[in-house]
Amino acid sequence: MKKLIALLLCMILAMCALTACQNSEVNEGGDENKEETEMTDIDLITNGRTDYKIVYPANATEFEMFAVNELVYFFNQATGISLVKISDEGADTSTSNKYLSVGQTSVFEASGITATRDELGPNGFKIERKDNTVFLVGNKDTGTMFSVYEFLRLNFHYECYHKDEIKIDQNVSELKLADFHVLKRPDIDLACANYGELIFDPTFAYRRGMLIDEDMFINVGGNFWHNSFNYLPPHTYAAQHRDWYYYGNGESAEPTQLDYTNDEMRLALTEVLKQYLLDNPTLENITITHQDNRQWCNSAKNLELREKYGTDAASMIIFCNKVAKDIREWLNETDPGREINIIMFAYFATEQAPTRYNEETGSYEPIDSEVVLDEDVCVFYAPINADYNSSAYSQANVNMYNTLQQWKALTDRIFLWTYSTNFDYYMGMFNSFDSMQSIYQMARDADVYYIFDQGQFNSSVSTGFSRLKMYLNSSLAWDVDADMDMLIQDFFDNYFKGASVPMKKLFDSMRLHYAYLRDDTNMDRSIYANIINENYFPKGVLDGWMDIIDEAYDSIADLQDTDGTLYRALEDRIKLESLSIRYLLIEIHGSTYTSNQLYRMKSEFKLDATKLGMDRYKERNGALNFLWSEWGVL
Repeated sequence: MKKLIALLLCMILAMCALTACQNSEVNEGGDENKEETEMTDIDLITNGRTDYKIVYPANATEFEMFAVNELVYFFNQATGISLVKISDEGADTSTSNKYLSVGQTSVFEASGITATRDELGPNGFKIERKDNTVFLVGNKDTGTMFSVYEFLRLNFHYECYHKDEIKIDQNVSELKLADFHVLKRPDIDLACANYGELIFDPTFAYRRGMLIDEDMFINVGGNFWHNSFNYLPPHTYAAQHRDWYYYGNGESAEPTQLDYTNDEMRLALTEVLKQYLLDNPTLENITITHQDNRQWCNSAKNLELREKYGTDAASMIIFCNKVAKDIREWLNETDPGREINIIMFAYFATEQAPTRYNEETGSYEPIDSEVVLDEDVCVFYAPINADYNSSAYSQANVNMYNTLQQWKALTDRIFLWTYSTNFDYYMGMFNSFDSMQSIYQMARDADVYYIFDQGQFNSSVSTGFSRLKMYLNSSLAWDVDADMDMLIQDFFDNYFKGASVPMKKLFDSMRLHYAYLRDDTNMDRSIYANIINENYFPKGVLDGWMDIIDEAYDSIADLQDTDGTLYRALEDRIKLESLSIRYLLIEIHGSTYTSNQLYRMKSEFKLDATKLGMDRYKERNGALNFLWSEWGVL
């Protein structure tokens, strides 16, 4: 076994040596959406000055003002020019003015240009030149925000690799105005920030083309997901309405789920939902999602529906359809025209869709009309048992693919929740790199509206090349067919800079080793796999990876004398990726070191992890203080 692994590593390193010298430019993504732009003879910048002003709506939203300020900031970074910004109140709406019109201004409204939901979705946008004016606009304000980043990308080669690594041209003093006719809509309309580094820093998420939960969903009593008890808390209602809840056939002292066939409960929940809609007039997505367990009510009505449709999803669909009908009638009176999505889970008991396969048409179809989702009801499919180490189109993921097709037969709006980490071992690399693009392509082909590719959502800083995942997740949501190899190389060149070659070599070696574990061992492929096994990670393999880490440090050593700030930044980035290897050496091979050596390794690990801002090593009960206690390095 060890000889096989050693031979495999030699092949890996040889392959890395051949590929490390390749240098490619990034594919911007979504190119099929935009037309080619030619340059005009109009000066955007000349002699280090500009006549252009930003005009924004007098009643601008937070996102529109954020977009304006981002444009001011990055334009200044590239040119040294501080753009003047003015409200559209009383502004001349002639397009002969040299305006950068951000959002749906009065200038935009007078221009004849459209920005409809049908063509742009919620996050798409247009960048359109008309005479001297350039319009940066989405149908929604989030689309307007993303149009600003595209404008910066097209003019100044802007790109955000991480919150502290943003590329943009410098000292631009001459630039003609392009004849912009850009329409860009992401392949997946909504991409949700999926790592703590993005979630806890929304500006970073926005600069990467993603949104956070609060931007899209109504918070129900503190929860976006598994929130059925937030609508109707058992401690408030159970005493007088025990029949609203399911108690696990009487085995549980506390309720485990709602009974979704109880009409009285449904009417009570509907009234609570109405209040949430009133309190959140600008948000359109609200979930009714069952509690995070595999139980489901066994009332007579539920058993009848389960027998008829073969899945507990039927009772949830019928319940949500009735809620949606009542809500639509109410909205038609109180807020006509408001768009809403009431979202249910396809997860655990409700994962299977109530469909059947039609041999003649070669497609899935609803069992009957009762289980077709109302136009205001959506499904949130969470294939927790899929193999995220393998392609979405592999035999290992046939069930995920087929289930997605089944739900597509019931609704034209699917929310997708996938997984990209090992939730018991945040410190290890999880090789979802081999499935990522195929999952996004499968999602696009199924007309998935929203994707949450759940990573280390509750961790402030993540190792295991998680920052590369953040870059790829957001890039692929906009263009699922982007050249992933080029994206990866572009990230390494710009994020690791002088250490790009050895760090790319390390990544390739680790990725190939994880593929070997997937294909040639019995290692569990789940998102909770136990990876602490010397057969999976022999010491020689881990030592070889640490040797590459040392190569990376050596490759930036000269910067200590020429650019200390850059050196320290790159040193920290290399050190962050070393932690996933050092953790495995300590956990798996700790017995091969003397007690003093092991204590020093643990202490240095703690010092580095703390300095880098890490705070968790697993999802649940995973605060690093627990690990320090276990290691004896408090």
